[in-house]
Amino acid sequence: MVEAMNEIISPALKKGQSAIAVIRANPDTFKGVAKSTLYGYIRDGLFTSKGCDMPFAGTRRKPHIERFHNELRRILQKGTSFDSLTQEQINLALSHLNSYSRESLGGKTPYDLFIEKYGVQGKTFLDAINIVRIPSNQVTLHSFLLGQKYQRAADKAILKKNGVI
Repeated sequence: MVEAMNEIISPALKKGQSAIAVIRANPDTFKGVAKSTLYGYIRDGLFTSKGCDMPFAGTRRKPHIERFHNELRRILQKGTSFDSLTQEQINLALSHLNSYSRESLGGKTPYDLFIEKYGVQGKTFLDAINIVRIPSNQVTLHSFLLGQKYQRAADKAILKKNGVI
């Protein structure tokens, strides 16, 4: 029975289809199988497809990643191209984002927690990838951080999203 389910669900997941859609499209194969059981099979490696093949799997299991993504989108607006961004601009955005204190971290910043956990080696690593601690009174999560050209593109994307242009 597991083999028959694997033959149907693994290729579908790898193509980006949701497990629920596959179950609904194949009721005879998945009859009597609870969603939690199916997800358990995927998690436990009984299928050739892995959890990472499931659409949006990471955000469902890790809400802090979704929060980070939402905060990043305050700087890098949806609908704007990242092609023109330089590595320095990306480092600047990530430095500001990781210097932003979060209530969920007890008022600390991801940067500070990383240093607390990994010490001198952590600081050396962050220095090597050019991520720096921004003083809290200078942190900004806004697209103007990346310059006027990017700001104009972000403004245009917002206007387009809201149907103004």
